[in-house]
Amino acid sequence: MSNLTDSTLIKIFRDNQIRCMIMSMLKKLIKVQQRARLIATYPAKNGKACNGALKEIRSCNEDACIPTTPAPPSPVDCQLGEWSNWGSCSISCAEGLQTRSRSVYQQPSSGGKACQGDLKEVQGCNIFLNIQI
Repeated sequence: MSNLTDSTLIKIFRDNQIRCMIMSMLKKLIKVQQRARLIATYPAKNGKACNGALKEIRSCNEDACIPTTPAPPSPVDCQLGEWSNWGSCSISCAEGLQTRSRSVYQQPSSGGKACQGDLKEVQGCNIFLNIQI
């Protein structure tokens, strides 16, 4: 009769269950290739035995099977476009205003630096037309 108690049998059963679960998970993660060959003719009358293993196993696609976390994206800083040409003066016969603008070429992302600088500039024009002689 065996000396195994119920609690020992339960522990062995649980250990085997855990071992089977681990092996099942490993088989999903690590893929293998295997090949086997048979002996067609066994040696007779002092003939030489076959060389090499009858079964070969090797791992494959290891990198494809192990999930990886992608690297976080690199920060992208804001980039402003070039200034447009100055627009025409708002008044042709006296002192007026003219504007120029630029747009955001690249919005910042992934923690990149924010845009710095104005998107619109205004300046005076025809300033010298009001000089009286």
